Amino acid sequence: MTLNYTLTRDALRQGAALHYDHRMGNWRYVRIVLGVLLLAAGIYILNAEYSRFPILGAVFSAFGLVTCFRKPIFCRRVVRSFFKAIDEPPEIKLIMNEEGVDIQSKHSNGRTDWAGLVDFRTNDHGILLYPQTGIFYWIPACAEVSEGDWSSVVNCVETNVKRKL
Repeated sequence: MTLNYTLTRDALRQGAALHYDHRMGNWRYVRIVLGVLLLAAGIYILNAEYSRFPILGAVFSAFGLVTCFRKPIFCRRVVRSFFKAIDEPPEIKLIMNEEGVDIQSKHSNGRTDWAGLVDFRTNDHGILLYPQTGIFYWIPACAEVSEGDWSSVVNCVETNVKRKL
C-alpha cells in the first residue's frame, strides 16, 4: 500500500510529543512534580524576608521551569532541527509491502526492512516507527492511503513489526 502526506510542523510536533510520552513513560509525571517542587522552593527562597541565598532561589526557579516545560522544549527542538535544512514541508511517499517500508521525498530516499524496525507506537494522530531507540519515522493519520484505509496501515504495522525494546 502507498501513503502520501505532507509533513508539516504541526504534524511533526504531534509525532515528537508521542515519542516523548512513549520514551519517558511514567517518568514524565515525576518530572512535572519535581519541576513544580523546584519552582515552589525557588520562589519561596526568593521571597523569604531574610534569605541569604537569593541566587539559589533563582537557580531552583530556573531548573523548575525547564523541568516543567521539558516536553514542549523537546518538541520545539525536534521540529526546528528537522526544518533547519529545508524551507518547505516535504511531500513524502511511503510504500509498505511484504519486505519493508520505502520512504521517498524530494530530499531523501530510504528503505527499511520490517526486521530493521525495533518498535512502533500508534495513537489517533498517527504511527511512530523506530529503526533505533531514539530515531523515529512519523506517519500522520491524515495521510492519503491507496489500496486500503488507515486501519489497514495500522494492522500492517502491528503484524510486521516485532517489538525488540
